[in-house]
Amino acid sequence: MTTCIFDAETSGLAPIELVSKEPRQVKQNRIISIVVMNIEENRKECFYGDDEKKILTDFSNFLKYQISLIGFNCEFDLNFIKVRCFVQGVSLPEGFKNMKIIDLRKVLNSYEYAHGTLSEYGKFIGFEAKTESGKMMPIYFETKQWDKIKDHNLEDLELTLLVYNRCKECNLI
Repeated sequence: MTTCIFDAETSGLAPIELVSKEPRQVKQNRIISIVVMNIEENRKECFYGDDEKKILTDFSNFLKYQISLIGFNCEFDLNFIKVRCFVQGVSLPEGFKNMKIIDLRKVLNSYEYAHGTLSEYGKFIGFEAKTESGKMMPIYFETKQWDKIKDHNLEDLELTLLVYNRCKECNLI
């Protein structure tokens, strides 16, 4: 089985935000970075930058041969990715609809109002983040600080892998 861990960074909390009701105006947020890793091959890719369509296309191409997709709070990421693919006219691979999705946050706590961020779970297992919080991503996007976005996204991927491995060790997955 081919397993892929991923994380996405965005310029806001929703793909489309209502700015005003009268007249109706919406703001489109976007994907600014997606990092993926094929666990079996230990192969990582980071897609980031100004060209959202290219980021989404590269991510889609990476997924063509994946069977299982793992992330932390990945329903948020996948919803964002699907909406932005729709807006950009990017097709996800045919197998995407049947892909096994594992959301590690739900594995750890499926309670609807559960608390706990990726970095908090990381602290529980001894991982201290070196980059700024994901809350900084919209600011880094506005100021085109691509290296900071990439570094944070790669760190989140590393942490997601550690959480995944701990879940496997504890027979949660």
